[in-house]
Amino acid sequence: FKYLYSAKNILNDNLRGLKCSHFDIVTTVIDLNCKNQIVLDVAPTTIKLCPKKEENLYTLLIGGDGSGYRYDKEFFIKLIDFVKNISKKENIKWLITTSRRTDKKYEELLEKNLKDISKEFIAYHKNPKAVVREFLCKAKKVFVTEESASMISEAIASGKKVYTLKPKQVIYDKKYTPVLEKFEKEKRI
Repeated sequence: FKYLYSAKNILNDNLRGLKCSHFDIVTTVIDLNCKNQIVLDVAPTTIKLCPKKEENLYTLLIGGDGSGYRYDKEFFIKLIDFVKNISKKENIKWLITTSRRTDKKYEELLEKNLKDISKEFIAYHKNPKAVVREFLCKAKKVFVTEESASMISEAIASGKKVYTLKPKQVIYDKKYTPVLEKFEKEKRI
């Protein structure tokens, strides 16, 4: 569109193989070493600061393989145990959603094992429903898989306490790792 209509354009994402020069401005949380880039503290999101809720609810946002992260069955079994233990120990229910990146077999495993302790469980591959904003606003705490800067940014923007979850198999990306380190240093996660 930039060239066709002589219009200004902004990319708010990773370049994914495109050149910086195709855009007037590139915004991302990862430093791409572009002259026309603005490095943001957190990715822009439609999530607004949510009011604190008194209900005993935690949110769990589950992604999947990407950004050098590989989630296996062992990770999901440990996640199930963790969620069950926290639920029992802290007397809470969960708002859980998977995403397009969540492997279907792990999504089914999670649903089978966590449905009973969830107030709501959204299995993306069965019912792709946009619930992240609602779940973040209702939760006291947020747990999110670590591969997604956008999910983490949405969680941070909610103003809730955010915890990231990572698998054993991670090939750390030299551009993504500093973002997570920055979030940790600033006590955002």
